[in-house]
Order: sequence, then structure tokens, then C-alpha cells
Amino acid sequence: MLKRRSVIALLIGVNLFLFGLLIAGSYSMPTALAQSRGAPGDFISVVATPSSQSYDVVYLLDTRSERLHALYPSNLQQRRYGYGGSVDLKKDFGE
Repeated sequence: MLKRRSVIALLIGVNLFLFGLLIAGSYSMPTALAQSRGAPGDFISVVATPSSQSYDVVYLLDTRSERLHALYPSNLQQRRYGYGGSVDLKKDFGE
């Protein structure tokens, strides 16, 4: 017959094992919210901070026309962006 200490140790072990199963069953990997690749007509956006500035710039890549557009914050209180211009990627990369 098992001693009282052995039974208590066994019950503690079983409870820890069941608790581990409960935790493992409820855990799920975080989902990645990213765009795999753009379809024609879609836009891909990237946010970056220019090296000499203290604000972020939003770059929009138009995959249909292959142009890169830049937007910068012009009025932070009203959350407005100014248009910084665009670049023709076909022309720049010589296709």
C-alpha cells in the first residue's frame, strides 16, 4: 500500500500534468497581419523615418503603375498629410 506522502506527491504530479495540458491547449501562435504580395491595382504601404527628420513618412507603392508615392505629416493636430511627390520605378530601374 502506498504511504500518505507518496499519494500526495502523485496527486500533485497529476495536477501539474493536467495544468500543463490545459495551458498548452489554450495557447495559440500569434497571427501575422502582413500582406504576402500585391495584386495588380493594389497598393503596398511602408512607413519609414528619414535619417534627418523626426517624423515618419508613408510610402505607397502602386503596383499597377509601378510608381512610389510619399506622404508626410503636414498638420499633426488635424492629422493631415501632404503629398511629397512620386517616383517612376520603371524609369529609375530601367525596365
